[in-house]
Amino acid sequence: MKILCSRTTLCRSGVYFIRNGTTGKIYIGSTVLLQKRLGEHRKALRAGRHHSVLLQRAFDKYGEADFLFGVLVICDPADCLLYEQIFLDHFRSATPQNGYNICPTAGNSLGRPVTPELRANMSRAKKGVPQPPESNKKRSAALKGRTRPPRTKEHAEAIAKGLLGHKHTDQAKRNMGNSHKGKKHSSEAKAKMSQSQQGHEVTAETRAKIGQANRGRKLAPFSPERIARMTEANRKSAEKRRLAKVTF
Repeated sequence: MKILCSRTTLCRSGVYFIRNGTTGKIYIGSTVLLQKRLGEHRKALRAGRHHSVLLQRAFDKYGEADFLFGVLVICDPADCLLYEQIFLDHFRSATPQNGYNICPTAGNSLGRPVTPELRANMSRAKKGVPQPPESNKKRSAALKGRTRPPRTKEHAEAIAKGLLGHKHTDQAKRNMGNSHKGKKHSSEAKAKMSQSQQGHEVTAETRAKIGQANRGRKLAPFSPERIARMTEANRKSAEKRRLAKVTF
């Protein structure tokens, strides 16, 4: 990418452009430090994850050498968005025929279409990036005490449809198992789960599906510890039934 300004200019704040030398299409932006923003654009474009899908496509098609980076105006940081909007309107760079800007409003993503390709780019950019502990604590504090609205039948059916055919990997299964190891439900939680199941009836169709899914399935051998627990539970149950029959 050819730079059309001096190093001194790059240390200032202002409005810049990225122009395609072949088509003449332009991208308009503003920043408080031009040199830093230039580096961010270069890094994102070379990695194939620029937020402007249109600019990324053109960059991949024509190559980096075909693009120019220049400065339209040097201004105070407080005036950057004002001048950016003026140049966005002047060049009409938010229309695909003229430029690569996604949003027609300076400093605002309102009206920006979130395409599947853009979602994939954002997801790829965030993968493997660890979140700082402070951010995790803030999210946790913000969600504490927050209750979800009752789930409607339509909502539950939509979730079930989305998960239909989905299979967890072996690693995901191990992670879920490890996350629940040693976890004990409180008495209040047990009471809520019990209450939610009261009056719940399993239909004949559901029973048939469960039977079909388990047909031919071999159970893993029980561990000695589990056999001991089951034996003790059965002994206590039999003792309770015996005492219930005793009359005084």
